[in-house]
Amino acid sequence: MTDLVAKYKGRTYRDIEWDLRANDMPEEIIGQTLTAVRAARAEATRLKLSRRKNDEAWGEVIEALQHERRVVRSMMRYKTTEPAPERDDFIHQYATLLNSLYARLAKQRKEYKPPPHSHWVDFVPARVRQAFEEAASAIPTRAHAKVKQPFERRLPLILYDRRKSRLLRNTRSQMHTALDKGETENADTLKRAIACIHEIPLGEHIPNSWQEVMRSAEAG
Repeated sequence: MTDLVAKYKGRTYRDIEWDLRANDMPEEIIGQTLTAVRAARAEATRLKLSRRKNDEAWGEVIEALQHERRVVRSMMRYKTTEPAPERDDFIHQYATLLNSLYARLAKQRKEYKPPPHSHWVDFVPARVRQAFEEAASAIPTRAHAKVKQPFERRLPLILYDRRKSRLLRNTRSQMHTALDKGETENADTLKRAIACIHEIPLGEHIPNSWQEVMRSAEAG
């Protein structure tokens, strides 16, 4: 398939047909070749769009992770009024984990497969998250020594706005489709989902689908 795309790159189907006919190719073979070229081009386009979509999805996951890394780096540079070795050690270990996670996700991104999660926090095993959360809670409180709450499901505001706008747009489209089909019950559910999306606090993670939003809302 790919060979056909490369072989006839930039050529119209009329040009391909004339070229084959000029080489005394049987009409049946000409028809089969044109069909194969159309199929190969369609598949190449589908693959290109799929890769672009997956790459953009990975980009958003990594964008949120990069935001967290920047916050942690700024905390590492901050000098506390009083010595805070436990805090400093925790921040260093958390930064190390984030750096390792970034390297892993950047590598997975190159595979062009869709990310299995929409937020970087979900790529960290629950037992690891729990260990870091317990370590953060155990740090003694000192004046002017801020401690980072690890694994917050936060987004930089630009990404928050982008994801929220996209989810609202897609959900409204589904609602209008349901209304046009007379599916009032489904439309009412989508209307409630839109209200829930609007209620997601500024900077909190926006899921990929309205169904996820509804599940979170119902879970309390």
